[in-house]
Amino acid sequence: MASAVPPENSLSEELTCSVCCDLLSDPVMLDCMHHFCRDCITSYWDISKTDPSCPHCRKRIPDKSVKTNQLLNKVTEVVKKCSTPEYHYTIEENGHDIRLKIAAEFQTLHEVLFKEEKQLLYSVEEEEEKALSRLKDIVNQLEKQIATLSGSISFIQKTLTKSGDAFIVEAEEMLKRPAVSLDCPVLDNCDQFYNQHKGPFQYMMWRRMLKSIHPAPDSMTYDASTAHPSLIFSNDRRSVTDGNRHPDLHAGDISRRFLQCINVLGSQMYCSGKHYWEVCVGNKTKWDLGVASDYVDRKGRVKLNPKNGYWTIRKLNKQYIAATVPWTALGVVTPLKRVGVYLDCGAEEVIFYDSESMCHLFTFTGVKSEGFYPFFSPGLNENQNSEPLKIHVVL
Repeated sequence: MASAVPPENSLSEELTCSVCCDLLSDPVMLDCMHHFCRDCITSYWDISKTDPSCPHCRKRIPDKSVKTNQLLNKVTEVVKKCSTPEYHYTIEENGHDIRLKIAAEFQTLHEVLFKEEKQLLYSVEEEEEKALSRLKDIVNQLEKQIATLSGSISFIQKTLTKSGDAFIVEAEEMLKRPAVSLDCPVLDNCDQFYNQHKGPFQYMMWRRMLKSIHPAPDSMTYDASTAHPSLIFSNDRRSVTDGNRHPDLHAGDISRRFLQCINVLGSQMYCSGKHYWEVCVGNKTKWDLGVASDYVDRKGRVKLNPKNGYWTIRKLNKQYIAATVPWTALGVVTPLKRVGVYLDCGAEEVIFYDSESMCHLFTFTGVKSEGFYPFFSPGLNENQNSEPLKIHVVL
Protein backbone atom coordinates (compact mmCIF):
# COMPACT_ATOMS: atom_id res chain seq x y z
CA MET A 1 0.00 0.00 0.00
CA ALA A 2 1.36 3.41 -0.89
CA SER A 3 2.12 5.68 2.00
CA ALA A 4 -0.05 8.73 2.50
CA VAL A 5 1.37 11.95 1.10
CA PRO A 6 1.14 14.99 3.39
CA PRO A 7 -1.37 17.49 1.96
CA GLU A 8 1.18 20.30 1.78
CA ASN A 9 3.60 18.09 -0.21
CA SER A 10 0.88 17.04 -2.65
CA LEU A 11 -0.15 20.68 -3.14
CA SER A 12 3.46 21.75 -3.67
CA GLU A 13 3.83 19.12 -6.37
CA GLU A 14 0.73 20.41 -8.15
CA LEU A 15 2.15 23.94 -8.01
CA THR A 16 5.62 22.99 -9.24
CA CYS A 17 6.83 24.15 -12.64
CA SER A 18 8.06 21.15 -14.66
CA VAL A 19 10.73 23.33 -16.31
CA CYS A 20 12.53 24.77 -13.27
CA CYS A 21 11.20 22.17 -10.79
CA ASP A 22 10.37 24.94 -8.34
CA LEU A 23 7.14 26.52 -7.14
CA LEU A 24 5.43 28.52 -9.85
CA SER A 25 6.39 32.16 -10.15
CA ASP A 26 4.04 34.44 -12.08
CA PRO A 27 2.17 31.34 -13.33
CA VAL A 28 0.64 31.21 -16.79
CA MET A 29 -1.61 28.58 -18.38
CA LEU A 30 -1.29 27.17 -21.90
CA ASP A 31 -4.17 26.06 -24.11
CA CYS A 32 -3.55 22.50 -22.94
CA MET A 33 -4.32 23.59 -19.35
CA HIS A 34 -0.77 23.03 -18.09
CA HIS A 35 0.89 25.71 -15.95
CA PHE A 36 4.44 27.08 -16.01
CA CYS A 37 6.39 30.08 -14.78
CA ARG A 38 6.10 32.89 -17.31
CA ASP A 39 9.89 33.28 -17.55
CA CYS A 40 10.42 29.51 -17.77
CA ILE A 41 8.05 28.89 -20.67
CA THR A 42 9.33 31.98 -22.51
CA SER A 43 12.96 30.87 -22.15
CA TYR A 44 12.04 27.30 -23.12
CA TRP A 45 10.47 28.47 -26.35
CA ASP A 46 13.34 30.88 -27.09
CA ILE A 47 15.97 28.14 -26.99
CA SER A 48 13.80 25.46 -28.61
CA LYS A 49 14.57 24.75 -32.28
CA THR A 50 11.12 23.29 -32.91
CA ASP A 51 7.70 24.86 -33.05
CA PRO A 52 6.45 26.11 -29.67
CA SER A 53 4.86 23.31 -27.71
CA CYS A 54 3.98 22.34 -24.15
CA PRO A 55 7.01 20.87 -22.34
CA HIS A 56 4.68 18.53 -20.51
CA CYS A 57 2.32 17.08 -23.14
CA ARG A 58 4.07 18.31 -26.31
CA LYS A 59 0.93 19.90 -27.67
CA ARG A 60 1.79 22.63 -30.15
CA ILE A 61 1.19 26.25 -29.17
CA PRO A 62 1.54 27.99 -32.55
CA ASP A 63 1.02 31.57 -31.41
CA LYS A 64 2.78 31.16 -28.03
CA SER A 65 -0.46 32.21 -26.35
CA VAL A 66 -0.51 32.10 -22.55
CA LYS A 67 -3.09 33.14 -19.98
CA THR A 68 -2.25 34.74 -16.64
CA ASN A 69 -3.73 32.85 -13.68
CA GLN A 70 -4.11 35.31 -10.78
CA LEU A 71 -5.87 32.80 -8.53
CA LEU A 72 -3.09 30.26 -8.94
CA ASN A 73 -0.56 33.01 -8.30
CA LYS A 74 -2.19 33.83 -4.96
CA VAL A 75 -2.33 30.15 -3.98
CA THR A 76 1.34 29.75 -4.84
CA GLU A 77 2.28 32.77 -2.73
CA VAL A 78 0.39 31.30 0.23
CA VAL A 79 2.15 27.94 -0.17
CA LYS A 80 5.51 29.71 -0.37
CA LYS A 81 4.76 31.62 2.80
CA CYS A 82 3.63 28.47 4.62
CA SER A 83 6.82 26.69 3.54
CA THR A 84 9.18 29.24 5.08
CA PRO A 85 10.98 28.46 8.38
CA GLU A 86 9.68 31.75 9.77
CA TYR A 87 6.08 30.64 9.26
CA HIS A 88 6.69 27.30 10.97
CA TYR A 89 8.48 29.10 13.79
CA THR A 90 5.50 31.43 14.21
CA ILE A 91 3.13 28.46 14.45
CA GLU A 92 5.38 26.76 17.00
CA GLU A 93 5.78 29.99 18.95
CA ASN A 94 2.03 30.58 19.01
CA GLY A 95 1.47 26.97 20.07
CA HIS A 96 3.99 27.44 22.87
CA ASP A 97 2.24 30.62 24.04
CA ILE A 98 -1.15 28.90 23.99
CA ARG A 99 0.21 25.97 26.01
CA LEU A 100 1.61 28.39 28.59
CA LYS A 101 -1.71 30.24 28.75
CA ILE A 102 -3.67 27.00 29.21
CA ALA A 103 -1.28 25.85 31.93
CA ALA A 104 -1.55 29.21 33.72
CA GLU A 105 -5.36 29.30 33.54
CA PHE A 106 -5.72 25.74 34.82
CA GLN A 107 -3.11 26.39 37.49
CA THR A 108 -5.35 29.17 38.80
CA LEU A 109 -8.35 26.83 38.87
CA HIS A 110 -6.27 24.10 40.51
CA GLU A 111 -5.17 26.55 43.20
CA VAL A 112 -8.76 27.60 43.85
CA LEU A 113 -9.90 23.98 44.13
CA PHE A 114 -6.92 23.04 46.28
CA LYS A 115 -7.63 25.97 48.60
CA GLU A 116 -11.30 25.01 48.90
CA GLU A 117 -10.40 21.36 49.51
CA LYS A 118 -7.83 22.33 52.14
CA GLN A 119 -10.28 24.62 53.94
CA LEU A 120 -13.03 21.99 53.90
CA LEU A 121 -10.74 19.24 55.17
CA TYR A 122 -9.45 21.59 57.87
CA SER A 123 -13.00 22.44 58.95
CA VAL A 124 -13.86 18.72 59.08
CA GLU A 125 -10.75 18.01 61.16
CA GLU A 126 -11.51 20.95 63.43
CA GLU A 127 -15.09 19.81 63.89
CA GLU A 128 -13.89 16.27 64.63
CA GLU A 129 -11.58 17.59 67.36
CA LYS A 130 -14.37 19.69 68.86
CA ALA A 131 -16.77 16.75 68.75
CA LEU A 132 -14.21 14.41 70.36
CA SER A 133 -13.48 17.01 73.04
CA ARG A 134 -17.19 17.43 73.75
CA LEU A 135 -17.60 13.67 73.77
CA LYS A 136 -14.76 13.33 76.29
CA ASP A 137 -16.41 15.92 78.54
CA ILE A 138 -19.74 14.12 78.25
CA VAL A 139 -18.10 10.79 79.10
CA ASN A 140 -16.61 12.40 82.22
CA GLN A 141 -20.01 13.81 83.13
CA LEU A 142 -21.64 10.44 82.56
CA GLU A 143 -19.06 8.75 84.77
CA LYS A 144 -19.83 11.25 87.52
CA GLN A 145 -23.56 10.76 87.01
CA ILE A 146 -23.13 6.98 87.08
CA ALA A 147 -21.24 7.32 90.36
CA THR A 148 -24.07 9.49 91.67
CA LEU A 149 -26.63 6.93 90.52
CA SER A 150 -24.67 4.14 92.17
CA GLY A 151 -24.70 6.12 95.43
CA SER A 152 -28.42 6.71 95.05
CA ILE A 153 -29.05 3.02 94.43
CA SER A 154 -27.09 2.09 97.56
CA PHE A 155 -29.00 4.72 99.53
CA ILE A 156 -32.32 3.35 98.23
CA GLN A 157 -31.36 -0.19 99.09
CA LYS A 158 -30.47 0.85 102.65
CA THR A 159 -33.64 2.91 102.93
CA LEU A 160 -35.76 -0.06 101.90
CA THR A 161 -34.51 -1.99 104.93
CA LYS A 162 -35.92 0.63 107.24
CA SER A 163 -39.54 1.09 108.26
CA GLY A 164 -41.88 3.62 109.67
CA ASP A 165 -41.02 7.26 110.06
CA ALA A 166 -37.32 6.72 109.26
CA PHE A 167 -38.19 5.30 105.81
CA ILE A 168 -40.49 8.23 105.00
CA VAL A 169 -37.92 10.82 106.04
CA GLU A 170 -35.11 9.26 104.00
CA ALA A 171 -37.40 8.70 100.98
CA GLU A 172 -38.37 12.40 101.01
CA GLU A 173 -34.69 13.32 101.24
CA MET A 174 -33.91 11.12 98.22
CA LEU A 175 -36.66 12.76 96.12
CA LYS A 176 -35.12 16.20 96.73
CA ARG A 177 -31.92 15.18 94.96
CA PRO A 178 -31.46 16.60 91.36
CA ALA A 179 -32.36 14.30 88.49
CA VAL A 180 -29.53 12.72 86.52
CA SER A 181 -29.50 13.54 82.75
CA LEU A 182 -28.11 11.05 80.23
CA ASP A 183 -28.66 13.20 77.10
CA CYS A 184 -25.85 13.25 74.46
CA PRO A 185 -26.02 16.62 72.57
CA VAL A 186 -22.74 15.96 70.77
CA LEU A 187 -24.53 13.56 68.42
CA ASP A 188 -26.99 16.28 67.38
CA ASN A 189 -24.09 18.63 66.60
CA CYS A 190 -22.39 15.97 64.48
CA ASP A 191 -25.57 15.38 62.50
CA GLN A 192 -25.89 19.12 61.87
CA PHE A 193 -22.29 19.34 60.60
CA TYR A 194 -22.80 16.28 58.40
CA ASN A 195 -25.96 17.72 56.87
CA GLN A 196 -24.10 20.92 55.96
CA HIS A 197 -21.94 18.90 53.56
CA LYS A 198 -24.68 16.89 51.90
CA GLY A 199 -26.59 17.88 48.79
CA PRO A 200 -25.21 19.08 45.40
CA PHE A 201 -21.60 19.31 46.58
CA GLN A 202 -20.02 19.91 43.15
CA TYR A 203 -22.54 22.65 42.39
CA MET A 204 -21.69 24.39 45.66
CA MET A 205 -18.01 24.25 44.74
CA TRP A 206 -18.79 25.60 41.27
CA ARG A 207 -20.62 28.56 42.80
CA ARG A 208 -17.58 29.32 44.92
CA MET A 209 -15.21 28.89 41.97
CA LEU A 210 -17.28 31.29 39.88
CA LYS A 211 -16.20 34.11 42.19
CA SER A 212 -12.57 33.38 41.28
CA ILE A 213 -13.08 33.13 37.50
CA HIS A 214 -11.84 36.10 35.47
CA PRO A 215 -13.48 37.32 33.48
CA ALA A 216 -16.70 35.90 34.90
CA PRO A 217 -19.89 36.57 32.90
CA ASP A 218 -20.96 40.15 33.56
CA SER A 219 -24.36 40.71 35.12
CA MET A 220 -25.35 43.69 32.99
CA THR A 221 -28.61 45.28 31.91
CA TYR A 222 -29.76 47.28 28.90
CA ASP A 223 -29.35 51.05 29.08
CA ALA A 224 -32.86 52.16 28.14
CA SER A 225 -31.72 55.78 27.77
CA THR A 226 -29.74 54.77 24.66
CA ALA A 227 -32.53 52.71 23.08
CA HIS A 228 -34.54 53.49 19.98
CA PRO A 229 -37.98 54.69 21.21
CA SER A 230 -39.69 51.68 19.62
CA LEU A 231 -37.97 49.19 21.93
CA ILE A 232 -39.76 47.66 24.92
CA PHE A 233 -37.92 46.33 27.99
CA SER A 234 -38.73 43.93 30.80
CA ASN A 235 -38.82 45.28 34.36
CA ASP A 236 -35.32 43.99 35.10
CA ARG A 237 -33.91 45.58 31.90
CA ARG A 238 -32.51 42.24 30.70
CA SER A 239 -35.04 41.52 27.96
CA VAL A 240 -35.82 43.69 24.92
CA THR A 241 -38.06 43.45 21.87
CA ASP A 242 -39.32 45.73 19.14
CA GLY A 243 -42.67 47.21 20.13
CA ASN A 244 -43.62 47.72 16.49
CA ARG A 245 -44.50 51.30 17.38
CA HIS A 246 -44.05 54.62 15.59
CA PRO A 247 -43.16 57.02 18.40
CA ASP A 248 -42.19 60.66 18.10
CA LEU A 249 -38.42 60.43 17.62
CA HIS A 250 -37.94 63.93 19.01
CA ALA A 251 -39.95 63.56 22.21
CA GLY A 252 -38.15 63.61 25.56
CA ASP A 253 -34.39 63.37 26.03
CA ILE A 254 -32.92 62.01 22.80
CA SER A 255 -29.30 62.99 23.36
CA ARG A 256 -28.11 59.40 23.88
CA ARG A 257 -30.67 57.48 21.83
CA PHE A 258 -30.40 55.60 18.55
CA LEU A 259 -32.96 57.28 16.30
CA GLN A 260 -32.77 55.51 12.93
CA CYS A 261 -32.14 51.87 13.93
CA ILE A 262 -33.67 49.79 16.72
CA ASN A 263 -30.44 49.48 18.68
CA VAL A 264 -29.57 49.70 22.37
CA LEU A 265 -26.34 49.66 24.37
CA GLY A 266 -25.42 47.86 27.56
CA SER A 267 -25.40 49.74 30.85
CA GLN A 268 -21.65 49.41 31.42
CA MET A 269 -18.85 51.09 29.46
CA TYR A 270 -15.48 49.32 29.38
CA CYS A 271 -12.15 51.08 28.94
CA SER A 272 -9.74 48.36 30.03
CA GLY A 273 -9.53 44.74 31.12
CA LYS A 274 -11.26 41.58 29.95
CA HIS A 275 -15.04 41.22 29.88
CA TYR A 276 -17.49 38.49 28.91
CA TRP A 277 -21.26 38.36 28.63
CA GLU A 278 -23.86 36.07 27.08
CA VAL A 279 -27.00 36.83 25.10
CA CYS A 280 -29.94 34.46 24.60
CA VAL A 281 -31.07 34.70 20.98
CA GLY A 282 -33.45 31.75 21.17
CA ASN A 283 -35.42 31.20 17.97
CA LYS A 284 -35.21 34.78 16.72
CA THR A 285 -34.95 35.17 12.95
CA LYS A 286 -32.91 38.39 12.99
CA TRP A 287 -30.56 40.06 15.46
CA ASP A 288 -27.26 41.92 15.77
CA LEU A 289 -25.00 41.92 18.80
CA GLY A 290 -21.42 42.61 19.79
CA VAL A 291 -19.45 45.71 20.79
CA ALA A 292 -19.79 49.38 19.85
CA SER A 293 -17.33 52.20 20.31
CA ASP A 294 -18.34 55.06 22.57
CA TYR A 295 -18.15 57.48 19.63
CA VAL A 296 -20.62 55.78 17.23
CA ASP A 297 -23.20 57.89 15.41
CA ARG A 298 -26.55 57.20 17.07
CA LYS A 299 -28.62 59.66 15.04
CA GLY A 300 -28.05 58.40 11.49
CA ARG A 301 -28.49 55.12 9.67
CA VAL A 302 -24.96 53.72 9.81
CA LYS A 303 -23.71 50.35 8.57
CA LEU A 304 -22.42 48.04 11.26
CA ASN A 305 -18.72 47.47 10.54
CA PRO A 306 -15.38 48.12 12.28
CA LYS A 307 -14.76 51.31 10.28
CA ASN A 308 -17.87 52.84 11.86
CA GLY A 309 -17.01 51.60 15.35
CA TYR A 310 -19.01 48.35 15.42
CA TRP A 311 -17.67 44.83 15.90
CA THR A 312 -20.72 42.62 15.59
CA ILE A 313 -22.20 39.42 14.24
CA ARG A 314 -25.75 38.98 13.00
CA LYS A 315 -28.41 36.52 12.01
CA LEU A 316 -30.18 37.38 8.78
CA ASN A 317 -32.26 35.14 6.50
CA LYS A 318 -31.19 32.02 8.42
CA GLN A 319 -27.53 32.91 7.88
CA TYR A 320 -24.96 33.93 10.47
CA ILE A 321 -22.60 36.71 9.42
CA ALA A 322 -19.69 38.67 10.86
CA ALA A 323 -20.14 42.34 9.98
CA THR A 324 -16.82 42.83 8.21
CA VAL A 325 -16.25 44.54 4.84
CA PRO A 326 -17.29 42.53 2.91
CA TRP A 327 -19.38 40.33 5.19
CA THR A 328 -17.88 37.07 6.42
CA ALA A 329 -20.17 34.03 6.53
CA LEU A 330 -19.86 32.01 9.74
CA GLY A 331 -19.72 28.24 9.44
CA VAL A 332 -22.57 27.63 11.87
CA VAL A 333 -24.20 24.22 11.48
CA THR A 334 -26.49 24.06 14.51
CA PRO A 335 -28.70 27.15 15.08
CA LEU A 336 -27.34 29.38 17.83
CA LYS A 337 -29.41 29.68 21.00
CA ARG A 338 -26.99 31.65 23.16
CA VAL A 339 -24.00 33.75 22.07
CA GLY A 340 -20.98 34.68 24.19
CA VAL A 341 -19.10 37.94 23.59
CA TYR A 342 -15.54 38.34 24.89
CA LEU A 343 -13.91 41.79 24.90
CA ASP A 344 -10.18 41.97 25.63
CA CYS A 345 -9.29 45.67 25.67
CA GLY A 346 -5.57 45.00 26.16
CA ALA A 347 -5.31 42.54 23.25
CA GLU A 348 -7.65 44.71 21.12
CA GLU A 349 -9.91 41.76 20.32
CA VAL A 350 -13.61 40.94 20.29
CA ILE A 351 -14.32 37.20 20.14
CA PHE A 352 -17.68 35.48 19.69
CA TYR A 353 -18.63 32.00 20.91
CA ASP A 354 -21.52 29.60 20.77
CA SER A 355 -21.81 29.76 24.54
CA GLU A 356 -23.68 26.45 24.83
CA SER A 357 -20.71 24.53 23.40
CA MET A 358 -18.07 27.31 23.74
CA CYS A 359 -17.15 26.79 20.08
CA HIS A 360 -15.37 29.75 18.50
CA LEU A 361 -17.41 31.71 15.95
CA PHE A 362 -15.33 34.73 14.94
CA THR A 363 -12.59 37.09 16.12
CA PHE A 364 -12.20 40.79 15.38
CA THR A 365 -8.65 42.12 15.83
CA GLY A 366 -7.30 45.65 15.97
CA VAL A 367 -10.29 46.77 18.05
CA LYS A 368 -9.46 50.27 19.28
CA SER A 369 -11.45 52.94 21.10
CA GLU A 370 -11.30 54.97 24.29
CA GLY A 371 -14.40 53.16 25.50
CA PHE A 372 -16.61 50.22 24.52
CA TYR A 373 -20.27 49.39 25.09
CA PRO A 374 -22.06 46.06 24.67
CA PHE A 375 -24.29 46.45 21.59
CA PHE A 376 -27.66 44.85 20.84
CA SER A 377 -30.36 44.97 18.18
CA PRO A 378 -33.36 42.60 18.48
CA GLY A 379 -34.48 43.21 14.89
CA LEU A 380 -37.92 44.31 13.77
CA ASN A 381 -40.92 42.49 15.21
CA GLU A 382 -41.85 40.72 11.97
CA ASN A 383 -41.58 37.31 10.32
CA GLN A 384 -41.71 35.35 13.59
CA ASN A 385 -39.11 37.61 15.20
CA SER A 386 -41.23 38.64 18.20
CA GLU A 387 -39.15 36.68 20.71
CA PRO A 388 -37.14 39.02 22.98
CA LEU A 389 -33.36 39.33 23.01
CA LYS A 390 -32.26 38.44 26.56
CA ILE A 391 -29.09 39.07 28.51
CA HIS A 392 -28.21 35.72 30.09
CA VAL A 393 -27.70 35.77 33.84
CA VAL A 394 -25.21 33.23 35.22
CA LEU A 395 -26.05 32.23 38.79
